[in-house]
Amino acid sequence: MTNEEYQVWSKSTAKYPQSFVDQQLDGDDWKPRTFPFYLLLGLCGECGEVTEIFKKFARRGVEELNQEEKDKVKLELGDVLWYFTQIATELGLTLSEIMEANKHKLEERYSGR
Repeated sequence: MTNEEYQVWSKSTAKYPQSFVDQQLDGDDWKPRTFPFYLLLGLCGECGEVTEIFKKFARRGVEELNQEEKDKVKLELGDVLWYFTQIATELGLTLSEIMEANKHKLEERYSGR
C-alpha cells in the first residue's frame, strides 16, 4: 500500500464523536469540520500505549523486545499512524509532502556533519 492509498483508505474509516464536530459555513452550505483536539488526544493516547510497552520492556532489563512486544508495538504504531494521517488529511497535507519537507529539514540540519 502506498502513502496515498493509505491516506485515502484511512479517511474512509474516520468517524468522529459528534461533540467534536462543529459546523463551518462554506459559501451557502454548512459542512462538518473535525475539531483537531480530538485527533490530538487520540494521537497522544496511542503514543502513550507505545511508551507503556517500552516501559515494561525496560523494567524487565533485557536487551530486546520479545516477539509479542514487537507485535504489540506494530499494532500501536499503526494507531499512531492513523491519527497522524487524519491530522494531515484534515490540514489538507499529504503524507508524501510531509515526508519530503521533513527530509529537506533534516538534510539542511545535518548537511554540515
